[in-house]
Amino acid sequence: MSDEDKADYYSDLTDVQKKILEKELEVESIADRVLILTKTEWGSDNLHKANVKHRFEKSRLVELRCKEVEIKNKIALSKWTRKT
Repeated sequence: MSDEDKADYYSDLTDVQKKILEKELEVESIADRVLILTKTEWGSDNLHKANVKHRFEKSRLVELRCKEVEIKNKIALSKWTRKT
Protein backbone atom coordinates (compact mmCIF):
# COMPACT_ATOMS: atom_id res chain seq x y z
CA MET A 1 0.00 0.00 0.00
CA SER A 2 1.38 3.38 -0.96
CA ASP A 3 1.98 6.23 1.43
CA GLU A 4 -0.68 8.19 -0.46
CA ASP A 5 -3.26 5.48 0.24
CA LYS A 6 -2.33 5.51 3.92
CA ALA A 7 -2.68 9.29 4.02
CA ASP A 8 -6.13 8.93 2.47
CA TYR A 9 -7.13 6.39 5.12
CA TYR A 10 -5.94 8.66 7.92
CA SER A 11 -7.77 11.59 6.35
CA ASP A 12 -10.94 9.49 6.08
CA LEU A 13 -10.51 8.38 9.68
CA THR A 14 -10.18 11.98 10.85
CA ASP A 15 -13.31 12.98 8.94
CA VAL A 16 -15.33 10.10 10.36
CA GLN A 17 -14.17 10.81 13.90
CA LYS A 18 -15.21 14.46 13.54
CA LYS A 19 -18.63 13.37 12.27
CA ILE A 20 -18.95 10.97 15.21
CA LEU A 21 -18.29 13.76 17.69
CA GLU A 22 -20.82 16.02 15.97
CA LYS A 23 -23.40 13.23 15.86
CA GLU A 24 -22.87 12.40 19.55
CA LEU A 25 -23.60 16.01 20.43
CA GLU A 26 -26.67 16.03 18.21
CA VAL A 27 -27.98 12.80 19.76
CA GLU A 28 -27.41 14.20 23.25
CA SER A 29 -29.24 17.41 22.33
CA ILE A 30 -32.20 15.50 20.94
CA ALA A 31 -32.29 13.28 24.05
CA ASP A 32 -32.47 16.43 26.19
CA ARG A 33 -35.32 17.70 24.04
CA VAL A 34 -37.18 14.40 24.41
CA LEU A 35 -36.75 14.60 28.17
CA ILE A 36 -38.12 18.15 28.27
CA LEU A 37 -41.06 17.26 26.02
CA THR A 38 -41.79 14.21 28.17
CA LYS A 39 -42.08 16.39 31.27
CA THR A 40 -44.46 18.84 29.60
CA GLU A 41 -48.00 18.02 28.63
CA TRP A 42 -47.99 19.91 25.34
CA GLY A 43 -46.51 18.74 22.10
CA SER A 44 -47.22 15.04 21.87
CA ASP A 45 -46.63 15.43 18.12
CA ASN A 46 -43.35 17.21 18.86
CA LEU A 47 -42.41 14.42 21.26
CA HIS A 48 -43.09 11.80 18.60
CA LYS A 49 -40.99 13.70 16.05
CA ALA A 50 -38.15 14.09 18.55
CA ASN A 51 -38.25 10.38 19.39
CA VAL A 52 -38.16 9.42 15.71
CA LYS A 53 -35.28 11.81 15.05
CA HIS A 54 -33.43 10.49 18.11
CA ARG A 55 -33.70 6.90 16.86
CA PHE A 56 -32.60 7.92 13.36
CA GLU A 57 -29.58 9.89 14.58
CA LYS A 58 -28.52 7.08 16.92
CA SER A 59 -28.69 4.71 13.96
CA ARG A 60 -26.58 7.10 11.91
CA LEU A 61 -24.07 7.28 14.78
CA VAL A 62 -23.77 3.48 14.72
CA GLU A 63 -23.12 3.61 10.96
CA LEU A 64 -20.35 6.15 11.50
CA ARG A 65 -18.78 4.04 14.24
CA CYS A 66 -18.83 1.01 11.92
CA LYS A 67 -17.15 3.04 9.20
CA GLU A 68 -14.52 4.16 11.72
CA VAL A 69 -13.78 0.53 12.59
CA GLU A 70 -13.51 -0.39 8.90
CA ILE A 71 -10.99 2.39 8.28
CA LYS A 72 -8.98 1.46 11.38
CA ASN A 73 -8.92 -2.14 10.18
CA LYS A 74 -7.63 -1.06 6.76
CA ILE A 75 -4.88 0.94 8.44
CA ALA A 76 -3.97 -1.96 10.71
CA LEU A 77 -3.98 -4.38 7.78
CA SER A 78 -1.73 -2.08 5.77
CA LYS A 79 0.75 -2.02 8.66
CA TRP A 80 0.55 -5.80 9.07
CA THR A 81 1.02 -6.56 5.36
CA ARG A 82 3.98 -4.21 5.19
CA LYS A 83 5.75 -6.10 7.99
CA THR A 84 5.25 -9.54 6.46
